[in-house]
Amino acid sequence: MDEKNYWERLEFRICQEFQGFDDKHLRWHWCDGLVTEEYDLLGEQPRIRGQAPSAATAHLRGSPAPSAHGPRPSAN
Repeated sequence: MDEKNYWERLEFRICQEFQGFDDKHLRWHWCDGLVTEEYDLLGEQPRIRGQAPSAATAHLRGSPAPSAHGPRPSAN
């Protein structure tokens, strides 16, 4: 497996994890790529730093889109 394939598989795995959340709002999120910024492989605790942007599709599934001011009140 090369590095590009590794990051693609990890992105897919993160998407799968979102689908498994109990929180219904989080289930509609997905990882929109992984951006590596710093490799620290020789440190005491090797790590890779970067960003994992995410987005949601709730509004595409007929559910109300999440608000920037918090969840909308339930109609029930």
